[in-house]
Amino acid sequence: MRKLLYIWILLPLCIACERDLMSYEGEEAIYFAVQSGHSYASEKDWPYMPYTLAEFGKVQEDTMVVNIKVMITGPDGFFGPEKDYPRPFRVVVNPDSTTAREGIDYRALVDEYTVEANRSYAYIPVLFYRQPEMKNDTVTLGLKLVANDHFSLTFKEFDKMEGFTSGSVVFEQFDATMHKILVTDIMPKPSQWSDWEFGTFTPEKLNRICLELGYTYADFQ
Repeated sequence: MRKLLYIWILLPLCIACERDLMSYEGEEAIYFAVQSGHSYASEKDWPYMPYTLAEFGKVQEDTMVVNIKVMITGPDGFFGPEKDYPRPFRVVVNPDSTTAREGIDYRALVDEYTVEANRSYAYIPVLFYRQPEMKNDTVTLGLKLVANDHFSLTFKEFDKMEGFTSGSVVFEQFDATMHKILVTDIMPKPSQWSDWEFGTFTPEKLNRICLELGYTYADFQ
């Protein structure tokens, strides 16, 4: 009987708390949500990264599109509520971390990008052009999110998340409102290259094999 009495006393309080939580609407934040990790691990377990590697040495085309993921989070720190209408967001070039040349190394960014209706994420497509200098130097494009009427910037200190550690590099903390794309034209040794079958790896040797046998770099990954 006493337990029932407690329940009836607490029930109105719980309902009131629930109403307060449901009616509360704080700021939604946007941040770069790029993950990279071991190929043998699930992508869901990859750590979040402050940079992306774009390697022309792995492709034959002279252009490359790099899709950079952003996500929305709600006031409670979890994924933001999806809206039934599209929401614009802005990304600009960060001159403090950029060596890439607009119109030469990459195509200019557009003024606005969009989180589509009923989505809590979006991708920023960045088009790069292969240049001779990329064989010797790393070209860097720094990106920076800009707050607007829809999204704030609250992830300037993004801490390492437990469970997202299946990668060779795991950052303890970084600014998730900024992101770097590092562009090279150096062909790394692919994971499935066999010195026993093909001899010591060189980019020239792999290019010759691909040309004569119709393979691509991805076939050796």
